[in-house]
Amino acid sequence: MGKKGKFIVFEGLDGSGKTTQANNLVKRLNSIGLKSAYTKEPTESIPGGTARSAIYKKTTLQMESIALLFLADRAEHIIGEILPAIEAGRTIVCDRYYLSNVAYQGLEMDIDELIMLNQTILKDKLEPDMTIFLDVPPEVCCERILRERLRTDLYEEVNKQTLIRENFFKAFDKVKNNENILIIESNDDLGYTFEKIWLKISKEFIDENGNLL
Repeated sequence: MGKKGKFIVFEGLDGSGKTTQANNLVKRLNSIGLKSAYTKEPTESIPGGTARSAIYKKTTLQMESIALLFLADRAEHIIGEILPAIEAGRTIVCDRYYLSNVAYQGLEMDIDELIMLNQTILKDKLEPDMTIFLDVPPEVCCERILRERLRTDLYEEVNKQTLIRENFFKAFDKVKNNENILIIESNDDLGYTFEKIWLKISKEFIDENGNLL
């Protein structure tokens, strides 16, 4: 059996640039011969689509219901897509994972309870090799959203994004002993931000011959 691929997660506020940087990482890895692919949460699964509908205010659901829909979507995502790809040697770069579940639904639910729920579902299935959090001020994120998008979702307000950022850091503090978390202060120089990310990725996961460690 060949070497397994890595699982790298990007987290951040809406408008932080994580989707751009996740795709940049996939392109860079593929360009040096390391097979990789981009994925995101929520997925297009039935629970993922229902959660997305609630986020975009098309459906009204309790926060507990939204949290459980994300958990169900994540279980389908791991078993049906991510694990088979990693086992086949492909590195998966995921745009959001369980810490987003904790930070966002943590606006109305207990953070410890959300972490416990996720760890119960994910235990022994899949932990990220690295979680990269792009730290951008909430005000900047909301300005980008208003400039670039035609619609906003349930969370895309400065006061909510500020609390969500605080929740991310509370969650990081709770899981820091068990998870590899990289916090990157990001700005409008996307190229510079990406090179900071690449420096860390290449140092931790790629040997001098360009192979995965």
